[in-house]
Amino acid sequence: DLEALGGLAYDKGCYPGQEIVARVHYRGTVKQTLARLTGEALAGTTAPPAPGGVLLDTAGADIGEVVDAVVCRTSGRCFALAVLEVEHADGTLQTATAGLLLHREPAA
Repeated sequence: DLEALGGLAYDKGCYPGQEIVARVHYRGTVKQTLARLTGEALAGTTAPPAPGGVLLDTAGADIGEVVDAVVCRTSGRCFALAVLEVEHADGTLQTATAGLLLHREPAA
């Protein structure tokens, strides 16, 4: 914990994430984004994609990874959070292991 160790100085402008914010400001772009995904679980599938699971685009290229996911018992729908490469973040995605098809939800 940097704050407990005295590693943060709020009076001189240091704050958690400052380096990332400065990098985005000066480079002008981000490479990854956090996205909400939804999809239908495959028949007989009760387990959601595992955290760290690879996500593929329709061409089979690795474009991200699952942060966390859950399958709703009543509807059978899968809901997931994932980190995706910005340039490939639209369209249909699939998990590398189960072949579960996921779609990105629009930002709220």
